[in-house]
Amino acid sequence: MDLANKLELHYYFGDSSHSMDAFTRNICEREILSIIKKASNILEVDLTIEIEAHHEGGLKDVVKFIGVNAVAITLAIQVVQVVMAVVPKSDSEYEDLKKEYTQLSIEEKKLQIEKLRKEAGEVNLNKGIIHRGAIDVESNIDILHHRSKFYEKLSTYEKVLNVGFSGLDSNNRPVVKERAVDRNGFKGFVLLTDDLPVEIDENAEIDIISPVLKKGRYKWKGIYKGEPINFYMHDGEFKNSVLREGVEFKSGTTIECVLQITRKIDSLGEISITGYTVTTVLKKIYNENVLETKQGKYYLASKKAAKDQGKLFGDE
Repeated sequence: MDLANKLELHYYFGDSSHSMDAFTRNICEREILSIIKKASNILEVDLTIEIEAHHEGGLKDVVKFIGVNAVAITLAIQVVQVVMAVVPKSDSEYEDLKKEYTQLSIEEKKLQIEKLRKEAGEVNLNKGIIHRGAIDVESNIDILHHRSKFYEKLSTYEKVLNVGFSGLDSNNRPVVKERAVDRNGFKGFVLLTDDLPVEIDENAEIDIISPVLKKGRYKWKGIYKGEPINFYMHDGEFKNSVLREGVEFKSGTTIECVLQITRKIDSLGEISITGYTVTTVLKKIYNENVLETKQGKYYLASKKAAKDQGKLFGDE
């Protein structure tokens, strides 16, 4: 296996020049370095990053990775290549793996990551290992934000026709095939909104402070992970049972539920929560009295059936 310890960024121009607007290049360099640093932390690759003098041919920046584990460094370089150059939904194998990954529980994801790191250290890197590493890295919101800023800046600089990412060895010989994105593909990486994908906690526990006991779009109050929150109750069955049957809520009453958390990211990359919504109440708990809801049982049964079906097709 050929090992790489450098990542080359190649900016392709439509003319024979070898210079680039200094501010554009500086911003792009800052974003790519942030991505490399965060990716290496996620993959637990201990390394130092250096920048070599740029090369001509359009314009080439070379980022040098210095560390002990050569295989892990090569993995980090190829993962960054995939994250930077595979346009969302453009690689079917990559997308299939992403769908599979998002369906895993948090504990299952942790095991997948540990397995990935072990395989990277013991066997030749293959496409599956690299893509799984890329999925792990790409699930980080900060990395998506920095990638968006990189391509957003390039899209405003018309001189750059495309950008390529290659892995080089210590003698600057290409050992990892270049992945390139042409100008038309830049916009595919740019986040069009500050809103982030909805985060779902399928086993959220909320201590009820104040339920809503009348009709209308009023927010309930509760404590979630030690913090007070206001949330909408969108479980119609549970909401109606509260209004119709006068379900009692005493101090210490807790619900176990499926909770949707909406978030947004600002220009500095800071994430803030904009709202909470309970979509399904699984259980109502008071002291040792646990009441499972009908819709909660249906939700869990449907989830189990989908998981079993996935395993069946996986075995086949």
